[in-house]
Formats: sequence, C-alpha cells, structure tokens
Amino acid sequence: MCLKGNQFKLKKGKSMKFLTIFLLTILVSIQAQELKQKPEVSIQAQELKQKPEKDSKFLEIKVDNPDLQAEIDNLKKQYDSELNELKVQFKEQKKSLRKSYKGRLKELRKRYKKQKIKKKNKK
Repeated sequence: MCLKGNQFKLKKGKSMKFLTIFLLTILVSIQAQELKQKPEVSIQAQELKQKPEKDSKFLEIKVDNPDLQAEIDNLKKQYDSELNELKVQFKEQKKSLRKSYKGRLKELRKRYKKQKIKKKNKK
C-alpha cells in the first residue's frame, strides 16, 4: 500500500484525535469508578465543613465520681443554653444593624441622586 505525504498526514491527524478522545474517555470512566467506590470521602468532607461546636469542649470531662460528673454535665448544659441565647441575641442585633445600615445606604443614594439631578439642571 503506497500512501503519499498528504494522505499519511491526514490519517495520522485522525488517529491522534481518536487516541486523545479514547484516553480522555478512559480517564473519566476511571475517575467515576473511584468516586463510586469511595462515597464516604465526600461525606467526611461535608462533616468537616460543619465542624462540631468547640465552645463547650473544655467542659467535656470524664471523672470517676458520679456526683461530680453529674454536676459537670449540668454545668455543660447550662453553658450551652446560655451560649445559644447569646447567639440568638447576636443574630437579632446583627439583623437590626443590617437594617439600619440598609436604610442609611438608601438615604445616601437618594441624596447623591438629588445632587446629580441638581448638577444636570444647572448645566
């Protein structure tokens, strides 16, 4: 079989394109299989993002005396409840602060718009 230069280049280009597509397909299928085999990795990553509360970790103490352990557990519950109350208050303060600044921004925009209109009218 005798091929001229142009015909050989054309076949070589097609074969390279086919080879590239073939390799990419294989790589994608391997990646998909790996992800199917290890779904717990993505679950672990989600758990890491959610991070358990570190705030009361200093109260997670285990002692031999059951009375003392009960007192420590009670103290931890009280701390968690007060902390949650503070978080709620902070959230409310944050919302009200945001509202007040939104209002101030709205007034600022109105004032700027009025100044802009006045400048146009003077010209």
